[in-house]
Amino acid sequence: MTPLLNLSNHAYGTLLCVLGIGILTTDSLLLRLVEEDISNGTVLFYRYSFYGITVLSYITSTTNSSDYIPMMKKFGYSGCLLGLLLGVFNLLFTSALQYTYISIALVIISSNSLFAAFFSYMLLGETIKLYTAVVMVICLSAIVYIFNSSIGPDSSPSVLVGNICAACTAVAMGLYLTLVRVVDRRYHKGEHVNLLPCHVICGAFITLASFALGAAPGAVHVAHSSFWFLVVMGVLVLPPSLGLVTLSLRYIPAPEVSLLYLLETVLGPLWVALAGFESPPPAALLGGSVVVAALAAHSIWALLFDHAASRVAPVDAAYGDADDMSDDTQRKFRSNVGNVDEEKVDENYVLPFESTQDGVPAMRTL
Repeated sequence: MTPLLNLSNHAYGTLLCVLGIGILTTDSLLLRLVEEDISNGTVLFYRYSFYGITVLSYITSTTNSSDYIPMMKKFGYSGCLLGLLLGVFNLLFTSALQYTYISIALVIISSNSLFAAFFSYMLLGETIKLYTAVVMVICLSAIVYIFNSSIGPDSSPSVLVGNICAACTAVAMGLYLTLVRVVDRRYHKGEHVNLLPCHVICGAFITLASFALGAAPGAVHVAHSSFWFLVVMGVLVLPPSLGLVTLSLRYIPAPEVSLLYLLETVLGPLWVALAGFESPPPAALLGGSVVVAALAAHSIWALLFDHAASRVAPVDAAYGDADDMSDDTQRKFRSNVGNVDEEKVDENYVLPFESTQDGVPAMRTL
């Protein structure tokens, strides 16, 4: 149980995730509220400079000065590369929302979990399950259909550019999520690594890159309404939403987070449509509906049948620490839950035991 409202770990994680994604759904509308005459480069400059400064302020206010050097040593060059990759996909993400229909961009980007599965197979040697492969084929076919609908004499070239940015975002995000696990396991040997500096590097990278994309900071001043929309995005929307979603991963399995993320795919375009900003073509909506339905079915299947995905719970005083277990016991434990690679045992997690059977902990249902 968590101290807050006496919620169970699972309910607490779900609450964090829903709150984070609920805040994130306003991001698309805020982007549309920024006046059209403001260039994409200028939007990137303000959006991510405020974002980077906010995260940096949080790090400095919550970390002892004596811990800075040890933290950055653990972070290392691999962490810096992760920060740059995070910057690339955030730059592409914002560009996609700027150039194409928000509903279509979010649908295409939501396929990132499938690319993460592909990169996990390539880099971590994890098996792609049959149902994941089927959903990959369905989603990729629907995305090709969406692309085809954006090519024609009546279509705007910017829509095609935005769709390409959205597809590249999904690929880059899938690679980033996989490399986070690679860094955590292979380079740092299970040590806890604070990846918050990645977001600072992301903000700095995009702020600098924005000048190459035509950023004109002087075009937006404090009295300008668009300035305040950009401040809200960079300070009040991106940092808390991404932080809450990241924290929720300690309490609920990744497939459930992926399922809840579809709230943004649905609600983000809804707020934009209710504000009267856009109405996507029927063909694009049809392809998008197929992607959302396939991803939802994939997440539900994983939750119902991939039992091992939800076996690790956060630290709880009521349960023993994994460090107290012998290596042999941990190996036996992993064999009991299907020898799952993605869930590691370290000082931040415990194995939720209720009893022991022949010296091997039995699982507790979360």
